[in-house]
Amino acid sequence: MNDSKLIKTDYIVIGSGLSGLTIANILSKNGLKTIVVDKGHKAGGRMSHGVMNRSKVELNDFEYDHGAQFFTARSDEFKKEVDVWLENKWIKKWCNGFSKNDGYPRYIGINGMHSLPLKISENLNVFQKTTIKRLKLLKNDWFLEGSDNINFSSKYLIMTPPLPQTIKLLAKHIYLFDKKFLEEINNINYDKCISLMMSIKKETNIKFPGAMQKPNSFLDFVTDNKLKGISKKNCITAHASASFSDFIWEFNDEKCKNIMINELAKLINFEKIETKIHKWKYAKPKHVLNYFFKQAKHNPNLIITGEIFGGAKLEGAFLSGINTANYLVNNRVVGL
Repeated sequence: MNDSKLIKTDYIVIGSGLSGLTIANILSKNGLKTIVVDKGHKAGGRMSHGVMNRSKVELNDFEYDHGAQFFTARSDEFKKEVDVWLENKWIKKWCNGFSKNDGYPRYIGINGMHSLPLKISENLNVFQKTTIKRLKLLKNDWFLEGSDNINFSSKYLIMTPPLPQTIKLLAKHIYLFDKKFLEEINNINYDKCISLMMSIKKETNIKFPGAMQKPNSFLDFVTDNKLKGISKKNCITAHASASFSDFIWEFNDEKCKNIMINELAKLINFEKIETKIHKWKYAKPKHVLNYFFKQAKHNPNLIITGEIFGGAKLEGAFLSGINTANYLVNNRVVGL
């Protein structure tokens, strides 16, 4: 007996990072039936936040951001959106720099980086913890086979995950794009990043605003999450540099923890309680394309967008998303 459920819509966005949520938000506000599908537990992608150990009450107040630590706004388009988020109290200004004041505000989610995508997605139709196993093009519609016997069909398919994941999911359908584009994306590689999260007993010697940016060649960023204002108790996040992450990537988690703790001990004083590790395989594309999205030559209802287009930072994700969405709204098919 087949108990699978089929959900029909007009637009399916794969990926609930900032790019995907921006697209879905604009399409939905323009009356276009849109669904977001993502395999993660919560919306946000790399805008991730966690608690050291939810099963132990005494560790619930040790919180951390372990993906993107902040974002800036350089373009007028993004500054306008950031002003709305500030007015809504979805985000707050953290500081204007770390080793020096460079004039650009660093923004963070009001209760951690994840709080922004959670707010953006509140009124969207988002399916989290849903893995797309395979997809098919049936005449003019896309059919997606999902986990937990949930399937989807739509006219438009918009892909926003990291490029290697997009290529793997599209499988043979990647050849719906033109040869020049396929050659371009063949040269795109990603930096890895290993994140260490650590609850500690006492304050560190990290100075306000609570972060060290590129303190040495091994660590790219170190954050005191209590000084940052997102943790009630002392909790550290340390990001290994791209080269160091690549060097220790194949080591097991315990070995990675010990190596990173040793490097961190050269910079700050701490007495650890508990540690966690997270490996970001596709942390940041090494280079990006100079346009915001790509429409398939042989099927204009298929679009790839996201970080490899707008830029490797959160602002780039937003810009790729808003430009993709505006194009779709302005070129909507009558009847959808």
